[in-house]
Amino acid sequence: RSETSPSEKKERRPTLLALHEIERAHILETLSSFNDNRTRTAKVLGISVRTLRNKLKEYSVTDRL
Repeated sequence: RSETSPSEKKERRPTLLALHEIERAHILETLSSFNDNRTRTAKVLGISVRTLRNKLKEYSVTDRL
């Protein structure tokens, strides 16, 4: 077993994202996979179309509204 320095351990740590960044990325990925179909996207995400629209506004994703 080889010893690693603290700086090497730090480099291997995954990038930490805030919850809203993860949510935004997941919404956009899902929306893209359904060709920007908000009804299907909302259904898969388990939220209403209105909630999806509000989240897109919150995340400044106006081109998909």
